[in-house]
Amino acid sequence: METPAMRGGGALDILLVDDDRSLCDSLTEVLSNTGFNVTSVYTGVEAIRTVKDRHFDVAIIDVRLPDLDGNEVLQWLRAGDPELSTLMLSGAATLEDAVKALNLGADAFILKPVDPEDLISRIRKIARVRMLERRLRESERQYRELVENSFDGIILVGLDWKIKFANRSFLRMLGLTREEALGKSFLSFIRPFNSALLLKAVQDPLEKGRGVLPQFTMRRGDGTLIRVEASVSLLERDGVPAGIQMILRDINPWKRAEAIVMDIAPVPDGSPSQASSDETQRCQVEGESP
Repeated sequence: METPAMRGGGALDILLVDDDRSLCDSLTEVLSNTGFNVTSVYTGVEAIRTVKDRHFDVAIIDVRLPDLDGNEVLQWLRAGDPELSTLMLSGAATLEDAVKALNLGADAFILKPVDPEDLISRIRKIARVRMLERRLRESERQYRELVENSFDGIILVGLDWKIKFANRSFLRMLGLTREEALGKSFLSFIRPFNSALLLKAVQDPLEKGRGVLPQFTMRRGDGTLIRVEASVSLLERDGVPAGIQMILRDINPWKRAEAIVMDIAPVPDGSPSQASSDETQRCQVEGESP
């Protein structure tokens, strides 16, 4: 079976912390033969010192160590690396010991004698969960970066229309700082007579889950007006409406571009405008009034 890889992309790096040297030797052999990289230490202080010099994916810690309490070591290690997966070992644990370790962030609590197959199974399961968590965080980071740098303005509003998120393009479009936008009602940036029309227009798309709104006018931070077009999507949480995502585009630049294109576009021969232009030029040449 393939051994899951962790952050470095290679085999799992495991730190084994137990003062029972024979147990360390046997577990190291089993885990190494499975494809894991294993480092064994016998005290809590050694464990803390070791993680300062190198990275580990998983730590297996005995609850009873000669110098430090295993739960104390657990806290030290997770404080230095919150993504570190941890399994606690104990030969004489109480329910209270197990609950305490799990509350401190341990991923599993295993009683001695250790069943090697059970230990390997737990490590693989933890590795897969951690890998999926990191992929999810990376996907979220990439999505946030994509949204933040989008050419279009993107906002998230609550069902009360208060802005919960606004990307850079939206802020630039309205000439606002993030502080000036967040928490404010989206409707406060729309001319009053447009607000009622917008609320009416948005009902149908939201009932369908998404849709495009008619163009409407917004007021920028400096009081100037811009014409925008927008699409809306309903956001749900556990099947219940939770907010609205809006993607907005300032269409003023497009209108200006269209006007420029129309100005420079050649007029077909024989068109009224061309005939008028020709007549004007003829009159100017002949000294007549057009």
